[in-house]
Amino acid sequence: QPRQETRASWSRKSPAPAVAQAQPNQNFGQQAKKKKRAA
Repeated sequence: QPRQETRASWSRKSPAPAVAQAQPNQNFGQQAKKKKRAA
C-alpha cells in the first residue's frame, strides 16, 4: 500500500514521470518481441 500512496502523490506532483514510465514498458515489450524473433 505505501508504494501506491507514494506513486499517487508522485504523479500528482508531476504527471510527466507517469508517461515516462508507460513509454519504457512499451519499448521493453517491443525489444522482447525482437529478441524472440532473433532467438
